[in-house]
This record gives sequence, structure tokens and C-alpha cells, in this order.
Amino acid sequence: MIGGDGFSDRLLKGIIGVVLFTPDPVYIETRVWPEQRKTAENIYKFFSQHIEKMSARNVVAFVSDTEPTMKAVWDRLHEKYPWLLIIPCAAHCFDLLFEDIIRHPALAAAVTFCKTLSQFWRNKSMPKSILERIQVQEYGTTRQMQRTGVTRWKSQLLVSDALLRTQTAMQKAVVDDVFKNEVLKDKDAKARKAAAEASALVKNDALWSQLQLLADLLRPVATALDKGQADGSGMGSMFGSFLTLEKHLTSFKYPETPVGAQLKHLCLFKLQYWRSYLLRPAHVLAYLLDPRYLGAPNQQTQDEIESAMVLMHKLASSED
Repeated sequence: MIGGDGFSDRLLKGIIGVVLFTPDPVYIETRVWPEQRKTAENIYKFFSQHIEKMSARNVVAFVSDTEPTMKAVWDRLHEKYPWLLIIPCAAHCFDLLFEDIIRHPALAAAVTFCKTLSQFWRNKSMPKSILERIQVQEYGTTRQMQRTGVTRWKSQLLVSDALLRTQTAMQKAVVDDVFKNEVLKDKDAKARKAAAEASALVKNDALWSQLQLLADLLRPVATALDKGQADGSGMGSMFGSFLTLEKHLTSFKYPETPVGAQLKHLCLFKLQYWRSYLLRPAHVLAYLLDPRYLGAPNQQTQDEIESAMVLMHKLASSED
């Protein structure tokens, strides 16, 4: 199996890496282009050269993320190598599931709460020093705020967990004498407004509860994402991740409101969408043959099982 990932650096140079899975990953090469040359045609030629070097018939699958340029590369590769199994990157799909969930209106207040507080306590020097002093008193050490990353949707969970781990210290910080007498009475009106807003948010127990719900809902998605990008976890584990997530998202205690019901519907709908998008017969077959899942309840659909059996017979009858 051959795989690759593309991204752009801060100078807008296109960067593509090639990795060979045997099944352990082996780094092959990185190619750097000006952004305007990071086209589907150039990327296709780049990967095609490496496939030819390894003798094309020795390469059975290609894996990459699912952005439009790479999907165009899939079409070109499959046209030239019709036997090639195209596999969307599992970690990228779970990252996009993260995005689908956190954009729902039921979580909007928690996301805003999280962003506002993390930015305030990270960027304001005096509040940050007050919080760190109280953290040392409470926990014996400082606990750093995290920063969300663009398109790295798991970072939303990391920021949420960081806030929840220091909730007690934060609540004590906003009633600290130095905070009340200096931060809330800062000479700068904009600074006073930001401090007052942060103080009110910290004292809002309902928003902390919503943030906890967001973290509890997303944590198993993060586990699936980590497993999708781990070395040597095996293709069968991807099917197992979807089954675990289905159980979690079905039984999760959503808010008993119409918006909460909509959130549950969205989570299950998007999970099934990414399941049908990502999982191929090879994933299902790998799951069925993986001894780690021996005896696990059969939760494959009839179509999935049939497609896996067709693939197994095809592999068994192939001379090469």
C-alpha cells in the first residue's frame, strides 16, 4: 500500500509526502512545489512514478485524505491502475465528523464559551499570572490553556478538556482580590469589558455543563481519529471504531429538548454517511478476519458482508 498527504506551508509552498505501508510505514520522499504547481496532474505523476519504481503490480492500494485535489488524483490513478484499491484516510474522515458535530447549533454556546475563555486566559498577561498562581495552590502545578487549530477539529476537544481541568482554579481566579481590584478596573475600557465578560462566563454553571457535554460527546470520536492515524492498527480496527462510535452516539444522553433530538439525529446520520464513504469491502473483510474481534456481535449490514465475501473469493482465486 502506498499513501501520501499534501498541505501548504506559510509561504504557500505545496508539500506532498509519500509513505509505503508494508504494513509498518516506511517514509519514501517529500516533494515541494510552488502552490500553483500543486495540481492533481502533478501529484498524480509524482505518485505514479513511485508506483512504477516498486513495480505497479506490487502496489495494491492507495490511501490519502479526501480533499478535492486528492480525489481527482484517485480518478487518474484508478484509470491507469484499475486493480488499485483507493482508501480514504480514516483519520481525515473522523476529523470531518468532528467538524460536522461541533457545528450543530446545540453545541454553539459551548464552542463560543470555550473559545472566549481559552483566548482570554492565554492572551492576557495579568489574568494568566493570577490563574497560574491559583493553579499551583490547587493542583501543585500550572495547567496550560490550549489553542484550537484551523481544520484540526480534534483541537476543540483538547481546548475543552484543558478548560475543564482548571475549572476550579478559574472560578477562584475571578473572585481573587487582584483580579477584582486590578483586572476588572483596568484603565483600558476594552480590557475591562473582556475581563467582565470572562468573569461572567466563568461563573455560569450552565455553560460549564454544556462544555462537559461537548467533551463527553466528542471524546470517543477523538479515540477513533487517533486509532485511524496510528501505526499498525490494522484495517479491521476502522470498522470496529465505527461500531464503537455507533453504540456511543446511540446511547449518549443528549439534552431532552428538540435541539438535543436534532443533535442526536445529526450525529447518527453523519456517522452513517462517513461509514458508507470510508469503509470498503477490504475493511469489512479485515474486521471479519481480525482475531481481536473474534466473537464480537455481528453488526455488519448484509450488503457489507456480501461485498466482503466477493472480495475474499476474488483474492482467493487470484494467481498473483
